[in-house]
Amino acid sequence: MRGFERVEHRYERRQRKRRLSQQIKVVLAFILAVIFLLINAQYRYEINSVFQKWNFLFRGAIPTPSEITMVVLDEHTLAEYGEPPLPRLIYAEAFEKLSHYSPKLLLIDYAFPPDRKETEANLRMGEALANLPSVLGSGIIRDIDGSLVKVGNDPSITAGIKKEISLELRQTAGIVSSITAPVSATATADEQVPFIGVLEQFLGTKFGYPKLRDLINFYGPPTSFPRVTVKELEGDLSNTKYAEQLNGKVVVFGLQKSREAALQQRDDEQISVSYSDELMYGAEIHATILGNLLHKNWITTIDNDYEGLIPLFAVFLIAIMGFFCSIPVAFAAILTLVVVGIIGTYFAFSHWLIWIPTMPIILIFSICSIAILTPFRMYLSKRLDKLIDRRLMGDL
Repeated sequence: MRGFERVEHRYERRQRKRRLSQQIKVVLAFILAVIFLLINAQYRYEINSVFQKWNFLFRGAIPTPSEITMVVLDEHTLAEYGEPPLPRLIYAEAFEKLSHYSPKLLLIDYAFPPDRKETEANLRMGEALANLPSVLGSGIIRDIDGSLVKVGNDPSITAGIKKEISLELRQTAGIVSSITAPVSATATADEQVPFIGVLEQFLGTKFGYPKLRDLINFYGPPTSFPRVTVKELEGDLSNTKYAEQLNGKVVVFGLQKSREAALQQRDDEQISVSYSDELMYGAEIHATILGNLLHKNWITTIDNDYEGLIPLFAVFLIAIMGFFCSIPVAFAAILTLVVVGIIGTYFAFSHWLIWIPTMPIILIFSICSIAILTPFRMYLSKRLDKLIDRRLMGDL
């Protein structure tokens, strides 16, 4: 009987040890899941922006759309004419020159606030714009301190344009990456993407609408688009170089000058792609959005429902692998998840133009799991044996 009792007691010790071990692992897996979800809620925008930049850098620059050309107020032009705001006569003459090249669309990413001192020049500018398929921003500018200011446009100028739209850009964590305007989810499709109506009106083609969280597909770092300066427009109208760049094109007019010198209208933004800390100007961001819409090659994001399920599934999978598999199996499984996630995210981004917003956080969490769980599991295994043996010995 004594031998039978000894065997039964050893069996009971093993069972109690297994149950306690499983309970501790479940609690630790729950804590791991809570930590992951907190990180996802707090830092997902910043982490996503970093991973977007890496994906753009690995993909490299791609050709800009041949249909789009920029006309810019650059450093050389402003060195000739002085700091903005320039005399309105300079803008009027530039638009008159543009009318000779017959662009398909002229998007003006610049504000012309009412100015009684420039009445004649404003009238002349309005007359020049009346001869162009012109669209003007709604007079919202970013001040030097970064705040948005509604200044409006001079009525004499708006009388000549065909349409006035909002050109405000959506920022996430201080970075411009969304192709849609900063409006609510209940806004109409035209309010979310004002350019669609403009393109359909002037180009006569139907375009698809991006979703609210879809991303801009940047073609490369700042200054990727072909451009003509306002100063160069003063040249001979028979210049074939400018005729090729402007005739029948979608032309985007705007500011292109250093941030430090922008004393009146600040138009530079942080973007999710750059080979340095150089900022991209709003006019070029709008040219990029127009190119994405023309070629339907913006970057789509997965639906909210799937985005919410992905982190839950990932936490469950990592917790199972981390706490319920052997250490070598858990290490190999999580490492495989990281490699497949990195490769899959990059190919989805660069080849299929799909962005999975939660994947970067899952990858970082998986790497941290490898670094933390492996030594923690080894330490826990030793401490657990001693703890359970002490508890069981107390029951004897």
